Amino acid sequence: VHANSVQALGMLARNEVHAAGIHFSGDNLPHVQKALNGDATLVTLGIWEEGLALAPGNPKGITGIGDLIQHGTMIVNRESGAACRALLEEECTKAGVAPSSLAGYEHIAHGHVEVAQAIAQGRAYAGVTVSAVARAYGLAFVPLRSVRYELALRPAIFALPRLQQLLETLQHRWIRTQLKEIGGYDITASGETRDTIAA
Repeated sequence: VHANSVQALGMLARNEVHAAGIHFSGDNLPHVQKALNGDATLVTLGIWEEGLALAPGNPKGITGIGDLIQHGTMIVNRESGAACRALLEEECTKAGVAPSSLAGYEHIAHGHVEVAQAIAQGRAYAGVTVSAVARAYGLAFVPLRSVRYELALRPAIFALPRLQQLLETLQHRWIRTQLKEIGGYDITASGETRDTIAA
């Protein structure tokens, strides 16, 4: 089910899904504890780069949020609850810029791929997404942060044999080779687990 991190945790809290894929600024753990109000297990899938995806070749020479304002550059934004939208707003705060002053701030894309497609098709010049998606679409990329992408699960679900089988694929040589070829993912911690109670 396609959902941003906030939506995914909400679905997990309502027992609508077995696992929620999440990536927040900083540690994911406080968000999981708040949403689930109880114990959970987190499994690291990988660490990825988030940043500004830009038109191929970045002809405007954009290096950060301040440049977007200076050039009146059209952006594509993510929906409320998306970690990349939060990152954009955090970067605006650092730059002393009101997020709503960015051209295209209300232009919403649902997901990393939609952001990249909007830029690749010329409907926007910039947007926040992950480096692997920007690379797949031939876009320029300015990294802003690295975040841990994790699966949040209820402990009872984590113990299911079929879930364990799924998680074992994270160590499969073919899977790890494919992720390395895509680029933009640090998989050294893939498969690591931690519990909210222990933490």
